[in-house]
Amino acid sequence: AAFGRGGNQPAVTDANLLLGRINPSGFAGGEFPLDNHASETAMTEHICKKLAASTAEASAAVLEVVEENMASAARVHAVESGKEIRNRVLIGFGGGAPLHVANVMAKLGMKRFLVPMGAGVGSAVGFLRAPVSYEVVRSLHQSMSNFDADAVNTCLEEMKDTATRTVEPAALGQTLTEVRSASMRYVGQGHEITVPVPCHRLSQQDNATLREAFETKYREIYHRNVPGAEVEVITWSVLVTAPVPDVGVFETLPNTYNPEPNNYRTVFETRPVGKFDYAVFWRPDLKPGAQIVGPAAIEEEETTTIIPTGMQATVLASGAILGEHLVCHQELGAGSHRKSARERTDA
Repeated sequence: AAFGRGGNQPAVTDANLLLGRINPSGFAGGEFPLDNHASETAMTEHICKKLAASTAEASAAVLEVVEENMASAARVHAVESGKEIRNRVLIGFGGGAPLHVANVMAKLGMKRFLVPMGAGVGSAVGFLRAPVSYEVVRSLHQSMSNFDADAVNTCLEEMKDTATRTVEPAALGQTLTEVRSASMRYVGQGHEITVPVPCHRLSQQDNATLREAFETKYREIYHRNVPGAEVEVITWSVLVTAPVPDVGVFETLPNTYNPEPNNYRTVFETRPVGKFDYAVFWRPDLKPGAQIVGPAAIEEEETTTIIPTGMQATVLASGAILGEHLVCHQELGAGSHRKSARERTDA
């Protein structure tokens, strides 16, 4: 509804706007002003009246549902991949993710998040920086008890030739890398897991190698195997790729300083629930080393990064925003507790 393009149903943008998380006059660099009144009307008519809730309470409920869905998707992905995510860094990119990344991080029990430069077009940046590659996938059912190495080799070589011919013109003479894999499962299962396949010409003895690789990967994910069960390959994959471009690594934390906010605005927080005075910063003005204690909002043309109460953000040498819990920051010995921008101003 906030876009003023005829929509009258409340959406996540309306909730963020009503909670003060988005600057209505700064959306899309100020070229696309948002209609706060339209958001309030939509939220009141479709949610507030049904729940007997205020616009702030209804908007907070919208964000709670949305952010829990995001966290649940991350949990499912982690379980399916057999990964522990609590000690990893959550990356927020796109126009909306920086608004929610801190809360999703907290829900997942993670300690840090990262918002890269150009987060609003992060997918496009990733596409442009990705290596030139081409993957060929073909179905060729193979049971490990009746493995036909010649048929598999013929299939894999044809796939390699197809992928290589596609990548070579764009690789500019660079050495290409080949990665082979197989989608495998126990007979009778409805889903497969991806298992690496050696890039040499396979022999009949490689069926034991493939089975062992499958059972190792299966055990990593599910912490058990199925003794005596037959294993089969459903599809084969060959990925040919050019070298990964060097985009630079920025690991050294620069000397820190506390920038002064551009202004303040009231924001209704959901964790914990309540109204807070948020210090507002303009991201292009922040130099590497800028350290901001929440509650704060870091605005840029295409998005806003929310730093809730109890969290801190530091601008890295790359320009990326590293967010973390204040307790986590102190445990790492990264410095003493710093006052928020509002506390410094009051002092």
